[in-house]
Amino acid sequence: MCEHNEAERDQRQLSSLRELNERFPIPGEALAVSHSDYAIQMMRSSPDRGQIWLLCDDENAEYALVLAIGDDPRTVVVTAMSNDVSYQTDESMVIHDTPLGMPMVVWPKLTIAVPMRLLKTPCGKISEAVLQSAIGMTTDAGHAVTRGKTLPGAWRRPKQNLRAKAARFVQWHRMIGLLPQLHQANNRYQIDTDADAYFDALMEIGLPPYEILRIRNGERALTDGERAALESAGYRKAPTQRQTVPDEYLIQAERPRWREIADALEHRQLGGRAESSKPAEPHEDVRLLLARTAFTLAARSNGHDQESLDGMMAMAAQRLLSERDADDEQ
Repeated sequence: MCEHNEAERDQRQLSSLRELNERFPIPGEALAVSHSDYAIQMMRSSPDRGQIWLLCDDENAEYALVLAIGDDPRTVVVTAMSNDVSYQTDESMVIHDTPLGMPMVVWPKLTIAVPMRLLKTPCGKISEAVLQSAIGMTTDAGHAVTRGKTLPGAWRRPKQNLRAKAARFVQWHRMIGLLPQLHQANNRYQIDTDADAYFDALMEIGLPPYEILRIRNGERALTDGERAALESAGYRKAPTQRQTVPDEYLIQAERPRWREIADALEHRQLGGRAESSKPAEPHEDVRLLLARTAFTLAARSNGHDQESLDGMMAMAAQRLLSERDADDEQ
């Protein structure tokens, strides 16, 4: 993959922080760190112990300290944090020297595994010594880490914040069960009994064979016009027919570097559905779609090393975004 495309994607991902900042105000120090060369490298690589990230879904955002990759390699074990020291409680530790240039509160007992796909904004990395002191709830000689304490006369707000934070991280933990299945069946396809008739119908509505093959392989979805034509022919639902995907592609698709692409695809799926007068249907997980498309592209190439995998993921992202743009224009 050329350096131009890599730099362009980095800029798109960094520029998306402006939209995030409108919903969840990010300190200027965090934005400065997130625009650094090191932060860009954090997004391209697998999350590492000691890194601080801003995690977010569509409704909430939280800071967290990465401790390890989870048992499922698409998850990270994190400890909840805050950049507001007024939220400190007796169960917390305060890290005074952070990459953000401001003290941060960490709650060692609120350590949990969450999906890696929640990682949004990289905020630098603390040293192993500081991490061990904070997680072990021990102060250090240099006072870089101290025990938190509930401030006199102000216990209600910190306790409410901690309860809400715990509920949020538990909710995120439950999302692990919704991730695409690893160790998929060895059979290349899973097809129901109506598949042959369904794909014959695609031919009848005028799709050329190579486009039908792309749909069959999961490389692209039907346009609204094609779906309407199929419904008129009596096919309201596509058969269960999906190409199984190797674990390395499913794992790679969850990396932070693809967050911006996944968000864009998700937004277009939900946006298109919201504007449609047809009943809403469950949409495919965009990370799975990205992984499947990359795997299909890889079948046509000779390389299967990490560099080739990265290249296939980038090509898949470009293809899926281009197809969404074409659908939007119709």
